[in-house]
Amino acid sequence: MYAGNLVKNGGFEAGPHVFKNFSTGVLVLPLKQDKYSPIPGWMIQFAKPAKYIDSKHFLVPSGNAAIELIGGRETGIAQTVRTVPK
Repeated sequence: MYAGNLVKNGGFEAGPHVFKNFSTGVLVLPLKQDKYSPIPGWMIQFAKPAKYIDSKHFLVPSGNAAIELIGGRETGIAQTVRTVPK
């Protein structure tokens, strides 16, 4: 039995490269426009992009990075977690 967190990259530790003097975040396109997500384990759903932000330039709830849903209801982020019975 696995006792840890099943979510991969749950704190967004790995993501696109953020340049040192680039304080606007990185726009991450939805799965429809970009087949490969730059955020390991996560897919941007629906029509609008999301923004990958770092704690150096933005207020992040926890960890070093977060995702900002900039498209309102038209943006979503998802991860498929495979589980095995018992």
